[in-house]
Amino acid sequence: MSFVNLATGIKMYYEIEGQGEPLLLIMGTAADHNTWSAQVSAYRNHYTVITYDARGTGQSTHPQGKEEYSMQILAEDAAALLDELDISRAHVSGLSLGSATA
Repeated sequence: MSFVNLATGIKMYYEIEGQGEPLLLIMGTAADHNTWSAQVSAYRNHYTVITYDARGTGQSTHPQGKEEYSMQILAEDAAALLDELDISRAHVSGLSLGSATA
């Protein structure tokens, strides 16, 4: 269980598994990091896989107001997570809204 306080003001839950080049997986609307479990199992032998609960999902902060969920803000959260983890370059993949965030 890992949490990080982001510069964007969000307390974000994340998990890291595996070894190799970093791979950030970004989930879509209203889904949490657990949705990626099959992909994590497949990728963790080749990548350091990072999954997280985006703002408003799972164990991360749930801000009020639709202005707190713009594409810009969601992308800033993803970048802030990588910054906090001291990762300057990563492969990034997303599903649904997560692909737009990526």
